[in-house]
Amino acid sequence: MVELTMQEMKGTHKDHFLEFLNNYNGLTYFDNLLYSANQYLMLLFVLLIGFGMHLVGNTVTFQQRDFHKGLVENIVSKTHIKNVIVAQALYIMTFVASILLIAIGAAMLLWGGNIFQPFINSFVGEFYGWSYILVMIGHVLLLITFLVLVITISSLIVPNVKNKFVVKMVPFILCLLTFLVVLTIGNLHWILDKITYYLRVDTYLFSLYNFISQESWSTKHLVLEMLTLFISLLVLTLYLIRVNKRKFETIA
Repeated sequence: MVELTMQEMKGTHKDHFLEFLNNYNGLTYFDNLLYSANQYLMLLFVLLIGFGMHLVGNTVTFQQRDFHKGLVENIVSKTHIKNVIVAQALYIMTFVASILLIAIGAAMLLWGGNIFQPFINSFVGEFYGWSYILVMIGHVLLLITFLVLVITISSLIVPNVKNKFVVKMVPFILCLLTFLVVLTIGNLHWILDKITYYLRVDTYLFSLYNFISQESWSTKHLVLEMLTLFISLLVLTLYLIRVNKRKFETIA
């Protein structure tokens, strides 16, 4: 009797595995990349480290060079920060979009699938036509917005950091500290947990996913999840821009 039950269980697992293999395609892979928290957060950390090494490191190098040469003037400094932020934002947007397009293109070529099919059964839910693509774009835009804000904040706070390695790791460290601080405060009391939930990075990144995939999620949840961390980072960014402008004006 026990042996028969074990055989039935093995047969069931085998059937599920074969069904998974038959249904697995490029869209399944890309879906898993975007909507699996572990993989998506890993992608976020890799991007933060990469942008930190390239964008933040170069920005600090240019700022220090201009400072030592005495080239920072009052008029230039007011537009310099704005130009750097815009350039970084465009670079991040283009890079992330290109990487994801390459990823989905490669996945489709390797495992098949069609993102433009009339009906798509996704991790998020069931979609018809272009609605899946619109949800995917919205989901990725949340990632891009977060990256832009964190890289901007990092570029504004690192000029005083002497260690070049630490400078390049600031975006990753900043994101990791946000995770740890918010989770630590949330574990102190259930009320604090409810408050800090909206300041969590994963809450912001998966706000659209939660709203669509969970029937109990209201528009109120969506707005709070989308805006709480975003507004907090935006306010910090604007404050740091103002501080840096005053610093340049003092130097000039």
